[in-house]
Amino acid sequence: QHHWNQAFIFELPAGIDLAALDVALRGLTSHHDALRLRYTKDGSGTWQQSYGTLDEQLGAGHIDLTQLDAKDRAAAIEAHATEAQAAFNLATGPLMRAVHFDLGSNSRGRLLLVIHHLVVDGVSWRILREDLESLYLAAAGGSAAHLPDKTTTLQAWAQALRNHARAAATEQSFGHWRT
Repeated sequence: QHHWNQAFIFELPAGIDLAALDVALRGLTSHHDALRLRYTKDGSGTWQQSYGTLDEQLGAGHIDLTQLDAKDRAAAIEAHATEAQAAFNLATGPLMRAVHFDLGSNSRGRLLLVIHHLVVDGVSWRILREDLESLYLAAAGGSAAHLPDKTTTLQAWAQALRNHARAAATEQSFGHWRT
């Protein structure tokens, strides 16, 4: 249950600004609330979903592979990717991991993004990648990022659903639906 994730590895330009990348990753987890979700079981074994705090935002782990030849680099990337994918804990998070692989100053680096499938789907990847790129370019250029406004968040939708379920009119309809 902890290991169920999706992962992509992206090629990055040589000389990427690692500080700007970390700023972009923190901005991504700030903008996309679902990336901060946590899951715990209560005493009855029922799963409970909650949000981690913004201070739990992550940056990228940085792995220096500059001293390795191409074959050993591929094996090292695979080993680190496996480790990143196995490191999730639903209760403590984070449920997104980022690993930057430095392949040398004249080589294009790699960025591995691993996100637990409870908080990402195939459609979301495009949005996350575009937002990460926008956040990175803004941070590297020293300007403020301008992402699209948030739509209704999962948190707001869940609260509205809870309020609706507890409304008197909804409770009064239970008999009808049970029949």
